[in-house]
Amino acid sequence: MNSFFKTFSVFFLFPFACFAQLQSGSEMKRIAYSAENGVEVFAESMNGHWCESIPNLKIFANDETVFSDETLTKLTGKVGIVLENDCPEAEQIAIDGYVNNSLVYQGAAEKIGKWKPEKGALKVRIRQLQIAAVNGDKNGSRAGGWTPPAGDRRIEAHIDDSALEYRIYSKNKSCSILYTTDKPARRVKSWSISVGGNSCAENLVYGRADVSVFDENGSFVEALDGYFTEGRFTGRKNLNVVLLNRYGAGKNIQNMSYLIDSDNELKIQYVGYMKAPYNSKTKRYAPWQGCSPFTVAAVTENDLLFLEPAVIENILRAAQSYADIFCPSTTEMRFFAATVPQGIAGMDLPENSGEDDENLIYAARLTRKRGRKWVVSADKTQNLARIRESERRAEEMRENQLMTADYNELLKTDYFGRLAYMTGVDHLDNLPLMTAGVRITGKPRRVNLLLRIRQTGTATAIADWPSELPVVETDGLVTQAGWHLIGGNLRLATREEQRKLLSPVVLEATSSTVCQAEACSEVSDLTTLIRRRFEKPNWQPFAAEEKK
Repeated sequence: MNSFFKTFSVFFLFPFACFAQLQSGSEMKRIAYSAENGVEVFAESMNGHWCESIPNLKIFANDETVFSDETLTKLTGKVGIVLENDCPEAEQIAIDGYVNNSLVYQGAAEKIGKWKPEKGALKVRIRQLQIAAVNGDKNGSRAGGWTPPAGDRRIEAHIDDSALEYRIYSKNKSCSILYTTDKPARRVKSWSISVGGNSCAENLVYGRADVSVFDENGSFVEALDGYFTEGRFTGRKNLNVVLLNRYGAGKNIQNMSYLIDSDNELKIQYVGYMKAPYNSKTKRYAPWQGCSPFTVAAVTENDLLFLEPAVIENILRAAQSYADIFCPSTTEMRFFAATVPQGIAGMDLPENSGEDDENLIYAARLTRKRGRKWVVSADKTQNLARIRESERRAEEMRENQLMTADYNELLKTDYFGRLAYMTGVDHLDNLPLMTAGVRITGKPRRVNLLLRIRQTGTATAIADWPSELPVVETDGLVTQAGWHLIGGNLRLATREEQRKLLSPVVLEATSSTVCQAEACSEVSDLTTLIRRRFEKPNWQPFAAEEKK
């Protein structure tokens, strides 16, 4: 056959090529393919049924050009023929497009539109949006001072001082476990274990084992019959994970995190969490558990990813796939995005009703019924990245209004008024008048003056305009000659100062602004003046034309 697709009916002859079993219990059923074009189309199947009013199709291709408008339109038209023959009840299809198992396209098509892909909100270029978000953010994938080691170097779990954990050895020291208990260290260091059904190849118990724990007196404490991950008991759950951190936040909260995956392109580290709950009745900790609920965090500094709904959906899909891998039977998942890998309320610490954590970017709860798809609980979703972005834009708008108002006001302000604005004071003072006032009353006066500094010294500078004036206590304030806007206290000179400085008054400097041009003439450029005041180098006025 030379057609673009060999259709679904052919595959009854090749049943093993038509199905892919997922750990969640659902299937992917191949309904069409083109070997020549390197395209396969699968329909998501639940309990053996894939045909419904809106089938979910996944298209796997060798090249992203398959998802261009023209090629995709031809492709979905061919898929429509399959659907009309084998699933006549289908009215719409939801499409996920993959290249090298990476989601690069999401869209939809309707029967009424002859299966032509829609150009609305459902049709988005996932990878392009993600790359744009990454390019707009910081470089590097480090988050909160932490990043997994590069290459194949083994990751050793870090055991924090807050962890109530002790290494307990067998009598001959050939085998050991990492045991969680609130008993005093001086006692536990004398405890011992006996191990059955495990070779202890690396001294720590890995995998299936039957371990008995004995106290310092040789008395039986408890039996740990089940699976171990790097020496830690996980009960009936066999976890083959890369442990990252073992830590705690008090007696009742003992935590452990493990690395799930690293997305270097998006600068995300996916981290999972386990807890060992304390049983107040037995006075012991339960086996480590991480599936009730399954908790996963996207650790990243790139909060821009969570401003775009399509990118969020793709990241959540990744989290759902991790739930299928690590906890295929779980029906509840908690997802977090944060700049740090631990210390977030609700993620690895108890939930609280206090203020939002600045390290938290996004949080959501997802649920599913057995054999069904994950559903995000809208009323339990927090997108703090979007909230902060809205606040930032509101603040930016407020600042822009203030800057525009200042600009329009400065258009009507004289030279000295603009000088006062430049230095952040209400007005500039007249030196001869202020000097006369100080000499008459004998009391110091707070002044803001435009001065031209002729020379500077260790703690004294001399101004020669608008008249001769010593400026004292200038350490770090007046370090160069030229025009300055100087604030301070104008006072009578002491006898020693009169003898040395030959002036009846001196200015004790408390602030100084250096001018860039002769007589501070830069204040004629209102745009630059306002940019400098608000520290907004790219601001542009939108009001009246600037007057020089």
